[in-house]
Amino acid sequence: MKLHFIGIAGTGMGNAAGLFARMGFEVRGSDEAVYPPMSDVLDHAGISVMTPYSAENLNWAPDLVVVGNICRKDHIEVLEAQRRGLPLTSFPALLGKTVLNSSNVTVVAGTHGKTTTSSMLAWIMHFAGVDPGYLIGGVPNDLPGSYEKGCGNGFVIEGDEYDTAFFDKNPKFIHYRPKNVLLTGVEFDHADIYRDLDHVKEQFYRLRALCPPDGVFISAIENDFAADLARKTGGVTYGIYGEDAHFTGEVIDENKSFRTVRFRKGSTIIGDYLLKLTGLHNLRNSIGALGCAVSQELDPELCLKAVGEFNGVKRRQEIVGSVNNITIIDDFGHHPSAVKLTLEGLRKRFEGRIISVFEPRSATSRRKVFQKAYSEAFDLSDAVFISAPFDQSRISEDDRFDSDKLATDLRARGLDSYIEKGYENIRVRILNFVEPGDTIVFFSSGSFGGIRTELLNNLEKKYS
Repeated sequence: MKLHFIGIAGTGMGNAAGLFARMGFEVRGSDEAVYPPMSDVLDHAGISVMTPYSAENLNWAPDLVVVGNICRKDHIEVLEAQRRGLPLTSFPALLGKTVLNSSNVTVVAGTHGKTTTSSMLAWIMHFAGVDPGYLIGGVPNDLPGSYEKGCGNGFVIEGDEYDTAFFDKNPKFIHYRPKNVLLTGVEFDHADIYRDLDHVKEQFYRLRALCPPDGVFISAIENDFAADLARKTGGVTYGIYGEDAHFTGEVIDENKSFRTVRFRKGSTIIGDYLLKLTGLHNLRNSIGALGCAVSQELDPELCLKAVGEFNGVKRRQEIVGSVNNITIIDDFGHHPSAVKLTLEGLRKRFEGRIISVFEPRSATSRRKVFQKAYSEAFDLSDAVFISAPFDQSRISEDDRFDSDKLATDLRARGLDSYIEKGYENIRVRILNFVEPGDTIVFFSSGSFGGIRTELLNNLEKKYS
């Protein structure tokens, strides 16, 4: 069967396309443009990508057109597919009908931590000899790639609550046929499609209902909604030692490189493990992944050892490079809670000034719903550089996030803050501002105009 992916350069679409190509489907796709790292992923998978979008991109006569949720109903290739009578689907629906229809599927869901936790769980299963399939919304540092069909009885998938396509407003995870669910917590997000927190919660009630009685439902006890959902429906919980959770982790030793964590089920000590990832949120992620793994009867000793060898995911506190004791870090975090947690972890790990560089790019961060929350999220920074929001043309003026106001609010809280319009202006301003000992962390759900790498190159020239 020949599959054509519209919007193939997106992380989810690109990785799904690679998975289907590996399964033997003939896959091609299109996008407005394609950049690394997804261009490298698609090239490695042998997938031809046509740019820009055009009706002619369908001339190769695919059997099925897979539509990304970035596409509107008036998209040129959607209209052409309909004119030709080609059937339309989404990658979540196609996964549910093919890859996930006979697997022991574990869906990792929640507002934060999905990519890291699903990567860690897939790595644990891989290390324990399960040979799982997986589809991750990022690039794990330890697994062979972001996707794998697997030969064992297990599949780990990152479960996104965002809608599926313009013709299917269900959350993506509704299509994933879970036997097991790991829920990291639920906060308000995706203000472009959900009215409020209760509207978001409705989607996770639906996910819980899909998990069968013989499956595992494990959720974070620190999040009131997730914990309550587990308690009321016969699930289990995980958390930090001292919290009343089924699975807990206690840090018993710590240094700049790693923590030693004691893992318990109830009052029973299962064993100790090393954790290289920083931050309280990553401690919780590791406890959740271990709790989910041992609940599926994987060897506890192998699970603990696996976490000790886990090196995280690209774009999650990823060190891009270091020059003359100036460290550049790339982080996907864009929700204010995620920004705050990342800064807490970095503050423990790095000495000297922490300089945050923030691009309001996601559908929610470009809206004013978190205007006040962002003013509080950067408190652990020593300075904050803010770009103008990404394209707000489809957002009403009274609903738009205001970068200038954020800069003003941060100054009122005693933080040096700078608003710059244009990536080049930000790069030059930072280059003139930083000094040895600084840590620069970029927060964006996008490429940030490539200035992370450019800044690193500039620093190498400056200090060579």
